[in-house]
Amino acid sequence: MRRTIPGARALVSAAVAATLLISAAPSTPAAAADLSEASQIIAIAKAQRGDPWRYGASGPSAFDCSGLVIYSYRMAGDLSLIGNGNYRSASALYKYFRDRGRTSRTAATPGDLVVWGNGSHIGIYLGGGMAISTLTSGVRIHAVNAVTAPFTAYLRTGIYQLPKALAVPAPVPIGSVVVSR
Repeated sequence: MRRTIPGARALVSAAVAATLLISAAPSTPAAAADLSEASQIIAIAKAQRGDPWRYGASGPSAFDCSGLVIYSYRMAGDLSLIGNGNYRSASALYKYFRDRGRTSRTAATPGDLVVWGNGSHIGIYLGGGMAISTLTSGVRIHAVNAVTAPFTAYLRTGIYQLPKALAVPAPVPIGSVVVSR
């Protein structure tokens, strides 16, 4: 005797469809489950290498310096760590961190921000004295001391110490469906 459970066929169909949608999701740097939050932000920024500089641009195909920072943090789902995107310029981000006592001239960890020229330029610290930022020649990796404006400070985001378990990943859009990881 064969018994059917009402709605079981629809449930199985929905599960199969969800599995197909999730497996069809494009691979993005933020989607890598084994990356730390800082590594995700850095991977997103590095994926923009070579994109051109354009004043006021915030991606995805052109950036100014603060646009790259905000884009990278937003795509990783960590925008709240740098003021929720309310601070759009390098000088505004510098002031935001300075007013909260979260600047340092000597200690930085990957994922922290780097400010030059008292807020005239900003980038993301990669570690080992290197940063990524949008220069007039486009998004580039360079030494912290290679920017013509003088180094001002590291802005301590705290992203490097953020446990992955506490991080809330950003939803990944798939067509018109949004799947949260």
